[in-house]
Amino acid sequence: MPSALAMTGAVAQPSWNSEAQRVVSIQYRMQAVSMAFLQAVSLDGKSCILRGLQPGEDRVTLPDGAERQKALESLMHGCGQITAWDHLRGLGRQGSASGDDLVRFGQRDDWQGDLLALSGICAG
Repeated sequence: MPSALAMTGAVAQPSWNSEAQRVVSIQYRMQAVSMAFLQAVSLDGKSCILRGLQPGEDRVTLPDGAERQKALESLMHGCGQITAWDHLRGLGRQGSASGDDLVRFGQRDDWQGDLLALSGICAG
């Protein structure tokens, strides 16, 4: 799928050879250690991503009962920190926003309502 930002047309995006190349390039930029064999390929004219499989990848086991909510909150906090760090790693590359640009964006007050509305739609 194309970048959500590119679909809005609100933010300039670099020119990529394919959507797979866009995803792979950004993964290399944001991940401290990328997965094995990560590369963009074309199969039957379709943009695809090749990578090594990792059996334990993206698995989280949450406790049952009363501890579940606290564990989920801790997990979301950690994921937020990782995502923020990943974004910082990619600042200013290929024309992307600088740290100062992101600070200015965060200080604006015209985007929170749209984000909350979209969150409500996603929550279903």
